[in-house]
Amino acid sequence: MSDDQSFMNYSPDEFESDAEFEYEDDDEVVEVASASQSDDGVVDDDYDDDEGDGEFEEGDYENDNAGDASDFKQEDTLSTKKDLVEYKAHSTKDLVAKLSAQTKNISSVLELTDDNALTLLQFYSWNSERLMEEYMDDPDRVKTAAGVIVDGSTKAGSTFKKYNKGEFMCFICCDEKTQTYQLSCGDEYCLDCYSKYIKDKTSSGKVIKCPNCDVALNSQDLDFIAGEGESFKLIESSIKEYVERHRSYKWCPSVDCPNVVEILNFADIPNIVSENHVPVVTCNHNHQFCVSCSFENHTPVPCGIAKQWVTKCKDDSETANWIMSNTQQCPKCDSSIEKNGGCNHMTCKKCRYEFCWICSQDWTSHGTSYYQCTAFRDNPNDKAKNKEKEELTAKQKLRNLTKNSLKKYLHYYNLYAVHESSTKLDDKRCKFVEEKVRELQETSGISWIEAQFLVESAEALLKARKVLKWSYAFAYYCDRTGLLDIFEEVQAKLAESVENLSKLFEIEDPLEIVRNKLEFLNKSHFLQERQKAMISCTLESIDYGCLSGKD
Repeated sequence: MSDDQSFMNYSPDEFESDAEFEYEDDDEVVEVASASQSDDGVVDDDYDDDEGDGEFEEGDYENDNAGDASDFKQEDTLSTKKDLVEYKAHSTKDLVAKLSAQTKNISSVLELTDDNALTLLQFYSWNSERLMEEYMDDPDRVKTAAGVIVDGSTKAGSTFKKYNKGEFMCFICCDEKTQTYQLSCGDEYCLDCYSKYIKDKTSSGKVIKCPNCDVALNSQDLDFIAGEGESFKLIESSIKEYVERHRSYKWCPSVDCPNVVEILNFADIPNIVSENHVPVVTCNHNHQFCVSCSFENHTPVPCGIAKQWVTKCKDDSETANWIMSNTQQCPKCDSSIEKNGGCNHMTCKKCRYEFCWICSQDWTSHGTSYYQCTAFRDNPNDKAKNKEKEELTAKQKLRNLTKNSLKKYLHYYNLYAVHESSTKLDDKRCKFVEEKVRELQETSGISWIEAQFLVESAEALLKARKVLKWSYAFAYYCDRTGLLDIFEEVQAKLAESVENLSKLFEIEDPLEIVRNKLEFLNKSHFLQERQKAMISCTLESIDYGCLSGKD
C-alpha cells in the first residue's frame, strides 16, 4: 500500500448505499438526495475544542451555517409553528465521505500525502482552521507534534523483518520472537505486541504513535500489523470524535443506530426549548428523537419535565419511598421492619428487641395495656408528653403524605408503562399486517399506492400512542385544577381513539384489511385530530401555570 492510499478510496461493504428520502411538510414534498455536506474542508463554526456533555445551556450556542443541504421540516411539534428544526440526516457513509473530502482538501492546500494530512487532522481533532493557521506559522513544529516525519529527519521507512530463533528479543514482552516490525523512527518490536497495542488504541479515534516515541503510524503500518481494514476502524473512531466535538451533530439515540443528524439552525434550539416546544428530528432509519435532551420524541412534554420523569423512573428513590411508607426502623438496631398484621407488638428478627409500632417505645413500658398503645393517653398538661405526641403526629402525617405521593406516582407510571409496552406490540403488529398486504399486492395486483393507507395508519397509531404515553408523565407534574380535569378528558378521548385504531390492526386477513380501508382512514384521521387536541391542551395547561414540576 502506498503512502497515498488511505480511507479516501475505501468502500467497505458494511456501509449501506443511501437512497433518496422524501420528507412531507403538509402539501409540500421536499425531495433531498442524501449527499454529503459541502467539501470545503473547513470545520464548522460551532466547533467545540473541549469535551462537551451534549446538553444545551444558555449562552452556549453558535450559529452553524455549514453545508448546502436542503432544510428538513419537522412534522410533530408542540405547536403548529413550522420549521422548528432545520437539519440534515447523515449516514456513517456520508460522514466518511465528508472527512475524506476534508482530508483531501488539507492534502492539496498543504502539499502533503493523504496519510500525513489525515494524521494531522486527527491530531487537531478535525479542526482544519486551527491546523492550517498553525501549520503556516511553523510546519515542522506541527508535523513533529503530530508524529509526522519531517522531511530529511530520517532515511529509513517502516520495515517487516524476520529473525532466526534467539536472534531478537522484544523489549515489550521480553520474549524471543522471529517476526518484527520496525517503524521509520527505528523502534522495533514483535508483531504480536504491536498488534495488541494498535487494537487497544484504535477506539480512541486519535493518532496512534510509536510506543517509544512520537512518530505516528500511518495506514500502511496499521493494516500490515493489525490486519487489513484496521486503519478504517481508526477512521470510524475518528467519526465518533468528530461528532462529539461538533455540538450541532447528534447521534441517533436508538439502539444500534449508527446515524447522525446535523442541526442547521443550532443556535435556535434554546429558544425552541424555552418556548416549551420539542425540537424533534428524524434520522435516516426513521427514528425520531429530541435533539435537546437526546430522548425519544417526548411530545407533548417539555424537555425539563421529560428529564425529571425519566430520572424519577430510573431512580431508586421510589423504592425508598415504599420502604418509608410501609416499614419502620427498629429503635435498637435500625433494621427495616414491615408490619404484616394488625398487632402493634413488634419483635425485631435481627436483634429480638420488642417495641410498639405506634410509639416505637420499649414494649415493656406499656404495662397491662398489651396491644393498645397508651402513649397518647397521658396527662395533656405534661409538656414533654405533648411534645412527643406532636412529633409522632407529624411523623404519621409525613408517612401518609409519602404514601399518597407514591400512590400518585404508581398510578401515572403504570399508565405510562402500559402504553410503552403497547407501542412495541403495535409496532410488531403493524409490521406483520404490512407483510400480509405485500403478499396481497403480489397475489391480487393491488398497487403500492392503494396499500399506502395501511402504512399511514400505522404511523399515525404509533405517533399518537407515544403522545398519549408522555401525556401521563405530564399529568403527574400538574397541579389538581379544573384545567387538569379538562386535560384528563381530552387524554381519555385520545386513549379511546388509539385503542380503536389499534383494534383494526388485529385483522390478519389481507382481503379483510383492504375491505376496511375506509375504516382505517377514518379512524386514523380522527386519531390525528385527537392528538392535536391533546398537544393544544398541554400547551394551554402550561400557559395557565398548571405545571408545577414538583412531585
